[in-house]
Amino acid sequence: MRFLYYSIIPILLIFTGSSCTENIPDCPTKFCILATGWQLIEVYEDDVKLTQDVSKYKITLTLPDDKVAKGDYNRVNSSGLQDVGAWEVQNADEVLLLKPESSPNEPYIIESLTLRKMVLVINRDDTKTGPKQLKYLFEPF
Repeated sequence: MRFLYYSIIPILLIFTGSSCTENIPDCPTKFCILATGWQLIEVYEDDVKLTQDVSKYKITLTLPDDKVAKGDYNRVNSSGLQDVGAWEVQNADEVLLLKPESSPNEPYIIESLTLRKMVLVINRDDTKTGPKQLKYLFEPF
């Protein structure tokens, strides 16, 4: 019985302690965490949650390898339309820049990023009508 206590219990503690962390030892910057599939779960306009269904909106960010901070993306918007392009991180990994093939670049401020949640923000200038800030909450799929 002592054998079980002294050998198996420490092994279980090691596995449970390491499986729940968000530390990725061989990921030097945020782009390793970004490079996955993300599904939009909530949208806020000026801190007001929108009620429209955004469950179709998905974006997959891919990297050619883990040493470069740019790659390609494939996106399906809430209407089911698809677009593709390139992406990169800028400004000390604080901005996710999407470069669609058929429209202008889209810079998003990375407000927060973990393995389980990504929050992107667009602050719009005063010359445009509509909301001044758009906030997008994503979860990996």
